[in-house]
Amino acid sequence: MSILLRALIFFEAQMIINIIDKVIKHLEEYKINTLKINDSEKGRADSCVCILPERKSFMNLILKGYCHTMLDIYESANISPQFGDLRSRQAMALNLFVPLIEERITHFLGGQKIENWTLNGESEISLQIDRRKKGIFIDVIYLDELNQNYQTKIDETTKDGSFMYIVFPKFRHQVTSLVENLIRDTYTDKVSILYVDDIVNGILSGNYSKKLKEHYTEFRRKYLEIF
Repeated sequence: MSILLRALIFFEAQMIINIIDKVIKHLEEYKINTLKINDSEKGRADSCVCILPERKSFMNLILKGYCHTMLDIYESANISPQFGDLRSRQAMALNLFVPLIEERITHFLGGQKIENWTLNGESEISLQIDRRKKGIFIDVIYLDELNQNYQTKIDETTKDGSFMYIVFPKFRHQVTSLVENLIRDTYTDKVSILYVDDIVNGILSGNYSKKLKEHYTEFRRKYLEIF
């Protein structure tokens, strides 16, 4: 491996670390200043970072206009034990998509009529659309790193003809490069990138209700107003 290539790899790794450090710092400040949770006096290992106390993990949901719907899902869905971590992509998935599904706003997903939806595992939402067609799967990525096993996940998700959206913020430049390479090589008609920023900006600039805009204003504040 050449010295130049090693330098580029090192530089890219440092960029990733810097981005993640900034996000974690932002979420810690959000925890203290917005959620008004500061448990540093307890001496816990996670007290100064972005993990909520277990009894307050539900506060990782954005409890604005869709408070009752969000809390009902929290009580009934397959919620991860790590849900109280502000880095949780399961929480991000619910905060991002539940209001859209509730309001039947689906043009981000090709305008399909959604008949039902299910929360699967840590980050995946499956949408049941027209029964004559295959489903849509949404996988939300926040700070997680993709590895070689992710291609296996795509294969399993799309093997029956279902379509998959991989959803993440634009500041995850390395994820964009990786997913674009996968799509170009193998999954052109099976997988698409959907940027979190585009969904949020589309709602905030569109002709939508005050309730919906208040939710996504808070979403942007929590997840995107970092740099």
